Amino acid sequence: MGETALANPGGRWRVPVTAVAVFGLGALVALAVGVVLWLGLGSALESTRSLIQERSNTVLDTLERRLETRLQPVEEQANWITSLVAAGKLDLEDEARLDAFMFGALAATPQVAGIGYFRPNGIGRVWYRGARAAEDQDRSADEGLREWLRAGMWTRTSAWQDPLWVEPLKTTTVLHDSPVRQGDRFLGMLGQIVPVADLSEHLVGDLPSPAVPFVLHRGRQVLAHPQLIHWSPPDTGGSKPLATVDEVGDPVLAALGTGATREGEWLVRSGPEIDVNWVVLNDVWHLVLQREVSRFGDWVIGVHLDTDRTDDGTVDRMLQAAGAGLAVLVVAVLFAVIVGRRVSRPVRSIAAAARVVEGNRLDDVRPLRPSRIREMDDANRSFNRMVEGLRERQVIRQTLGRYVPETVAHELLSAGGRIEPTEVRASVLFCDLVGFTSLTETIGPSGIVEVLNDWFSHMTEILEQRGGTVIQFQGDAIFATFNVPVADPEHARQAVRAALEMREATRQLSAGGRTLECRIGIATGTVTAGAVGASGRLSYTVYGDAVNLAARLEALNREHGTAVLLSGETARDAEGLPLEPAGATTVRGQSVPTRLFTVREDAPCPEETSMPGPRSGRRSLQ
Repeated sequence: MGETALANPGGRWRVPVTAVAVFGLGALVALAVGVVLWLGLGSALESTRSLIQERSNTVLDTLERRLETRLQPVEEQANWITSLVAAGKLDLEDEARLDAFMFGALAATPQVAGIGYFRPNGIGRVWYRGARAAEDQDRSADEGLREWLRAGMWTRTSAWQDPLWVEPLKTTTVLHDSPVRQGDRFLGMLGQIVPVADLSEHLVGDLPSPAVPFVLHRGRQVLAHPQLIHWSPPDTGGSKPLATVDEVGDPVLAALGTGATREGEWLVRSGPEIDVNWVVLNDVWHLVLQREVSRFGDWVIGVHLDTDRTDDGTVDRMLQAAGAGLAVLVVAVLFAVIVGRRVSRPVRSIAAAARVVEGNRLDDVRPLRPSRIREMDDANRSFNRMVEGLRERQVIRQTLGRYVPETVAHELLSAGGRIEPTEVRASVLFCDLVGFTSLTETIGPSGIVEVLNDWFSHMTEILEQRGGTVIQFQGDAIFATFNVPVADPEHARQAVRAALEMREATRQLSAGGRTLECRIGIATGTVTAGAVGASGRLSYTVYGDAVNLAARLEALNREHGTAVLLSGETARDAEGLPLEPAGATTVRGQSVPTRLFTVREDAPCPEETSMPGPRSGRRSLQ
């Protein structure tokens, strides 16, 4: 073995793997920093989220309280009026006393722009704040009002209805209605209207300027907004009392629900009581907070804020802390990576070399270099010794394979040099050159060796392609077997196909100015295979009646004028191939005549496309 590949580093100092493991603390430091950073930032982020969530809820609570402050007195006043009527303390038929009462109610609730009372027949009376005058109205033909009255007959609670346009006031209002009863008798409906502009003005109040409050009705209609304080709707005949988010002049509301909207999952989260979204306009992030307020109808209160104008530095401080922590983490990780790579480099080298060995490319394996890590250096030295041993074993196997079949050489090495005898049914093939003696006289001893070597190479290649094994070269003859030592259930058919291809390949060769020819005999039967010979010198061979018969058939070709002779058993196992009877003969040592068959070389062979094609072009061997 080459000692240069296994040389000890001599005086060079080596580091034990235990010492290298200490550097693993770098990874532990990185892990510790990462955990602390994660816990610290997570805690800070959660605290910030809780604070912002609390502030967000506070803003929405403020807006909801302002709505309640403005609208709850309207509800209470409706309950008071209907209770007086139910108790008989307010006579709805005494117009003088009723007018005085209603104008007093308007004075008590300045947010109410008008009060109306309508009987079941659609005739009623309306009191307006500004004019301080009562107006009788006959709206018995108004189907919408009659539907409102019919619905009121079946309810006993007050409610807020959809916004409506009031033509006398030229404004959009929200309507609060209450059924009026005395006992079980339905007297009519009481309605109070609150202008939308009044709601918008009261909603803004003293909110900071970056915060824009709003109230939406049924998704895209704006019920209250700072822009509605002085907003006048287009002349639509009262069919469109509210502005949409696209008409109010607020780009954030207009973009809400479009592709510019992002779900709010950073810092502020959506929850059971608050819906959070981000609207991105011109690279500016607007925080939009919304909450449903079902008490007043299908309403949603909300507010949107420009984060660039409301940032108090909390996010910047968190980002600075995160940046510092990440810097420490990066340094720790880089240190751990550098150390880890230096430690793992020898391991990677062994793994790469092992993959080359696994691919049976021993000549491509380079000796592993010495390592300063003691254990890795020992592993490298052991690996180099192993490769040297494998190379020696490969040389032995390759050398042995030149004298015995490759499969036999493999079995010899695997079994420690011993091969157990095997009895098996197999096909035996004998082949020799025609006119070998005269050819030797023509081209001489050195020429005949060259011819034989080339011919044997061609024949061996064909036999091995067909699953056969060359057992022995006997002068100018070849002794080969099928189904031993390599199992093949189609051994007889493969032997016949190999014979045809050997004949064709031989005719493509020439030597001494003449074309070569060969004769072949094939027999099938039970044979015994094993290593035989002297105790110090063994040879792998196959013997049995089939071997003798195949040799005899090869010689009988001269008498029968054939090139390939098969035994009856071979012909039976090779059924389907172009065979024809060639008579019978009594082989020495056998009492029963042996039926003979030959192969029609001019007939197509089944599955011929799967057979290796004959070599084209005649080659001269001398």
